Amino acid sequence: MDTESSIDREVVMIGDPVNAPSAEADPENHSSASMVAESDDSGKIRLFGDAGQRASLHCFLAEFISPDQSAFVKGKTIGDNILMAHELVKGYQRERISPRCTIKADVMKAFDSVHWDFVANIFEAINMPSQFTGWVKELTDEDCRSLVYKITQRIDSWASRKLSYAGRLQLIQSVIHAVMNFWCNAFVLPKKVVRAVERKCKVYLWKGKEGDARGAKELRHCRGLRRQNLYNIIFGSSLTDRIDKEFLLLCG
Repeated sequence: MDTESSIDREVVMIGDPVNAPSAEADPENHSSASMVAESDDSGKIRLFGDAGQRASLHCFLAEFISPDQSAFVKGKTIGDNILMAHELVKGYQRERISPRCTIKADVMKAFDSVHWDFVANIFEAINMPSQFTGWVKELTDEDCRSLVYKITQRIDSWASRKLSYAGRLQLIQSVIHAVMNFWCNAFVLPKKVVRAVERKCKVYLWKGKEGDARGAKELRHCRGLRRQNLYNIIFGSSLTDRIDKEFLLLCG
């Protein structure tokens, strides 16, 4: 069986005996590299072919992506789409405009699943039958219950691992705060929600499980952790700045 080093040696020896085939090599090396992929041992150098395909796609893939599909477009974020949606529905409650509606709902999205309460609210807003109840509301602590629930689930799953203090600190820094920062980047979270998340984090950090907060120190006393309310204010300011300065980007 060929070892990884012998495969590397064979790839380097094809065509130019000094340099491995590359984008800067001559056409002869390009042909030799193509022959390698057609050989019986092509599966053993799959990474070699995949790397070449990624390098080729990187040059022109952006031309096939519409500017409004901003999930993976450089310089744009999901928050831009949220701001665009706000602009589209602005003024829909006015009486002297023509009937209109805007619906964008995927039954199974790439990043998440549809919240059917949200869909019901849309139907009510466009005067669908009365069996669909609910109104489009401003962001409240009830709207953020899924955030608190997901964080609670993560902490409960970690509690069974009996991690050390350093391990719990690392998980809070790299996971919980990352989730919170993502939400703060798109919405200005209510203080009640931020306090609820901080409470769960400090109890888990000091006690290793979900429970009573008595005896658990504040997160500001923990090295490497900052109050999430401060990040909520910072991201809120950033969101306001994007609304003010990037209106053309949202409409384009």
